[in-house]
Amino acid sequence: MKIDAADKANGELKRLIGKRIQTVRSRLGRTAKWVAIRMDIDRSTLSQIETGTIHINAVTLFKLAAILRCDIQDFFPTVPDSSSLTERDVELFAQENAQAAVFLKKAFKPKKS
Repeated sequence: MKIDAADKANGELKRLIGKRIQTVRSRLGRTAKWVAIRMDIDRSTLSQIETGTIHINAVTLFKLAAILRCDIQDFFPTVPDSSSLTERDVELFAQENAQAAVFLKKAFKPKKS
């Protein structure tokens, strides 16, 4: 059971990272084709990255950040220190980013407020 939950959380994190990559790209007015050419990958591969259907490594994330001229941290959700995380923190986080909150709730067991 724990493996299934971890796999689900990993999938949600991949989708969240992919969505953030797509958001940065769109905000800059760059097409998927433009990015794919500079990454030397197929456009379909970039689509799989942005939908979170394939695993990507740190090198790929670094290249994407360089091409999009952003900080690699822009692709990741902010994760609070788990030792001080309360249920209220999780709820506030949920309001800001529902997808990241799902991952956060699965990744950490919050302390009672």
